This record gives sequence, C-alpha cells and structure tokens, in this order.
Amino acid sequence: MKAVLLVMSLFVTAIACQKPSDDTVPQPTEKNYIGKYKIAKMFFKVTGKPDQDMIADQPACAQDDLLSFEANAIFRYIDAGVSCGDEPEAPTKWSVGGKKMTIDGVISDILSFDNKTLVLSTPMNMFGIQGVVEQTLVKQ
Repeated sequence: MKAVLLVMSLFVTAIACQKPSDDTVPQPTEKNYIGKYKIAKMFFKVTGKPDQDMIADQPACAQDDLLSFEANAIFRYIDAGVSCGDEPEAPTKWSVGGKKMTIDGVISDILSFDNKTLVLSTPMNMFGIQGVVEQTLVKQ
C-alpha cells in the first residue's frame, strides 16, 4: 500500500511541476502590442557570417526614433529626440496574427514578446545577400 501511495504522490508531483505548453499559454492580442517602442538592437544575420549591427550604421539622430503601434491598426515612425530633419512619414497599417506581425505589408516572425520587449525576425535581401533582420524593440 505504501508503494502505491509513493507512486501516486510522485505522479501527482510530476504533473503539478510540469511547465504549461505554448498551446495553453494565451497568445497576446493586438491591444497588448499597442505603444511606442525604441529599437534597442537591430542585426542583419546571414548564416555563416558575422552579424551586422544595423544601429551602429544609423546616424545618431535616427537612433532615438520610435515605432508607434496604435489602435485601429495605425503604425507611425516618429522622429523623436534629435531630429534628422526629415518630413514626417505618413502613417501606415500594422496587424498581428499568431506569431506573425505585418507592418506596411512586410511580414515578420514574432520571436518573443513579454508585454515590454518585442523581438522580430524579418527575411530580407540586402544588396543581393539573403538573410534576416532581427530587431529588439523595447516599449517606452
């Protein structure tokens, strides 16, 4: 009888300690993403090559800009902080579905999102080289 109780308690402990699968964790909705984000990291990645830091290649005035995901699927690029002197860009559309985000028709994979930090991966061809742009965006 003690052996049966021991086995049962081990079974219950094992089940209780299991981490929920991704299928049981609710997916964020569009409203979870609404906010202004600063690009913290942006790399162009190509298999077998060193990652290219794309922020380092930006002028200082562009490194403080914000990406604004707004209600009603409106997306804006905001020339924040030090101005680069560019005319404001017209707003465009954004959407999210499952693990994909679309901004102005460009589809990115959502690698992670914790309601503060959003990591996107976008297939990209730059100067004839196929790779992905990986962006880490931090909600302000």
